[in-house]
Amino acid sequence: MSITSFSPRFIKAKISFNIGNKVFPVGEHLINATGVPGFKWTQFDPKETIGRRIKVAVQVIATPIFEFNCDAILTCESTEGGTALGLFFVLGEVETQQLNDAIAREGVLPDYVRKFPRIPFTESIPIMPSRTIMNFFSGTEEVSVACDLDNLSPSGFQVLTEDQRIKVLTPGELVRAQIQPRGNFPSSIEAISAVKRVIHGIDAKTGNQRWQLGLSIMTISNEQKILFTELLRQVVNQMRR
Repeated sequence: MSITSFSPRFIKAKISFNIGNKVFPVGEHLINATGVPGFKWTQFDPKETIGRRIKVAVQVIATPIFEFNCDAILTCESTEGGTALGLFFVLGEVETQQLNDAIAREGVLPDYVRKFPRIPFTESIPIMPSRTIMNFFSGTEEVSVACDLDNLSPSGFQVLTEDQRIKVLTPGELVRAQIQPRGNFPSSIEAISAVKRVIHGIDAKTGNQRWQLGLSIMTISNEQKILFTELLRQVVNQMRR
């Protein structure tokens, strides 16, 4: 199943941001309209600045080069290898369009390309799952949390939630996840999955804390695997129409 064309694309930019009167040069990174994915940072602990709103200066290395300033929200990405800082851009319509146009012309894939690129949630595809139910233990209590589905692939998926009970989950832990298809797909899909990545940020509109979890499928029955493969096949076919 070749789905490489669904990978998100980025463009290189030089970035700096202000906290108070202090300017922090970030250097060159790949960006898109959502911001800058997690990058190594040692000047302060990303966990201690989650949700802070800052001012960002961006010089997009395109043809022609262009610049913009915007607000951004600091995020923190946690993996088993440590933490990283991220920037979630709060862009206006003009900046969003200009950046998206540049990416459409000159966008590139990130240096690391997944073996199975993630397919973003697309509402217009009737059977594309939009919800996942996650079950896990917090101490002795079993917790069930409904999450929005960000994307999925043959090897895993990413979910988003503002339910604060999720904050007990850390990279390496296992959850039982049930993907809920929409439309006429015959069944939900259940698998045991490992938390690989947790991105903690703040919703720019509501101010609510939010968590994105990247999950890798670890254990899935043959019956469920057949269903999941068929779901992916139908989703990809409908995206290509």
